[in-house]
Amino acid sequence: FRLVRKDRQKTWQAPVICDAALMARTQILRDINGYDEKLKLYYTENDLCRRIQGLGLTTVHFAGARINHSVSASTQKQPWQTISAIYAQDAFHYFRKWHGILSASLLFLAMKANNFLIDLAKDKWPFALIFLTAAILRLWGLPRLMPFIGDFGHDYLAAKDLLSTGKIPLVGIASSVPWLYQGSLWIYLAALALFLGNFNPVAPAILTVILSLITLWAIITVTYKFWGKIAAFASGLIFATSPLGVLHARTPWHTSPIPLVAIGYFYFLLKRSAFWSALFFSLLFQFELSNFPLIILLARIRFNKFVLIGLLLPLLPKIIYDFTHGFTQIGGFVLWLGYRIAAFFGYRDVHTVRPARLLTTSQIIFDYLQKFFSWGTTLPTLIIIVFIIWTLFRTKKPIELLITFWLLITIISFYVHGAPSEAYFPVLFPVLSLAVGWGIGKLNHKLFRNLALISIVLLSVFNLIFLFQEQFLMSIAEAPHHHRFGTYGLPLSERLLLINKSETWVNTGPGSEHASFLDNYRYLLWWTNR
Repeated sequence: FRLVRKDRQKTWQAPVICDAALMARTQILRDINGYDEKLKLYYTENDLCRRIQGLGLTTVHFAGARINHSVSASTQKQPWQTISAIYAQDAFHYFRKWHGILSASLLFLAMKANNFLIDLAKDKWPFALIFLTAAILRLWGLPRLMPFIGDFGHDYLAAKDLLSTGKIPLVGIASSVPWLYQGSLWIYLAALALFLGNFNPVAPAILTVILSLITLWAIITVTYKFWGKIAAFASGLIFATSPLGVLHARTPWHTSPIPLVAIGYFYFLLKRSAFWSALFFSLLFQFELSNFPLIILLARIRFNKFVLIGLLLPLLPKIIYDFTHGFTQIGGFVLWLGYRIAAFFGYRDVHTVRPARLLTTSQIIFDYLQKFFSWGTTLPTLIIIVFIIWTLFRTKKPIELLITFWLLITIISFYVHGAPSEAYFPVLFPVLSLAVGWGIGKLNHKLFRNLALISIVLLSVFNLIFLFQEQFLMSIAEAPHHHRFGTYGLPLSERLLLINKSETWVNTGPGSEHASFLDNYRYLLWWTNR
């Protein structure tokens, strides 16, 4: 198009010659080592001509030649998505080689965005609506209404120290067993977000929102591949509008990356990838110790040295910590796990299996499932649970068996623990979404499938109304009086107001009575230069 006004009947200098009609001496091509084989289809002639010109030679359009070329005769046989993906990758390599990583990256992202919009306009616009809905629910009023309790402040302070002093934390916050600590991976992620966000406390929450949206994309992709468009739409809607899922996405804490890591573990188990399956399991364990029972699923892959490497990499900080602290973490966790199993069966008569205790645990599990599917309403949650159980009995494919075992292992571990907390449930978010999509996708009768899909849409609308009423549409003045959505107390905006009121000041020094509960205020006092 840049040469459209050139006279093709004349010979003239040209910066690039189409290599479908290019002639050069063999020795010249040898001198430049021929084609760059990293370029699969596009920008091959651009690269050749630049390197030929680098020898001090000139490339010209020669008027004394004729050639017939069937344009796109090969590429038009392939789906446009395949060709556009190759085009973007070749463009990235060419521009990185000749113009630097920044130019290449910007061009690559622009091409991907363009292809994504074209794809949406053709047949995937419903998924665009899901993503838009999910983004609004997770970002709306975030700087004003995000939770910020003392436990979050603990990790913020550790991340601040990492950035300001270079002190690398090897363990994270204490778990429900006070002498066992979570991994330090979330602190590293929070430090990255705080660095990019100039220590603004909202920055890590923006990071968790991004991770949640990536999780949504992964859920839709997996469901679409195995059960089709309708199943993917249902799974995406469930995850996008889940009240508990939205709450965790807006919460800058160590449990928030778990859904993304969980879907990664699930995917690589399906692929039977030894290293990546082990790596993602170890990440799950580092973010929350209660995810450990899912190690059973590693039985799907053949054990080799890559499994060991994948397991050890995320554990390195704790391993280093253990060498200087008497192996209290990894070794201590193994001992605690044995005690918990023994206690479930009556050791010391403290956690024996009693109907009352099983009933209490069942109520806790149902309560959190209800918060995930439809906060505050029982009937929709009961229907979905029955639907999922009915679906599990129709298991045939490996992916369906993996969903079944994932759910069973996790639920059984809740009963063994006896009192599962909210932090234990994010590992179920992607799999519950997949299970609903799977069930709808497997319905053979078109009428039943459509009715099920309409029910999911209505449930999502209900969740949207609930979320806006309970969390997003309330004013700052009303915030202290609304505690139904979540159990995290005052939002960030109210805590910032409190530190400005002299009558609310308390001792936040190292020896204060409520030291760990005031870490959020310590961080805010530091951030506001107080």
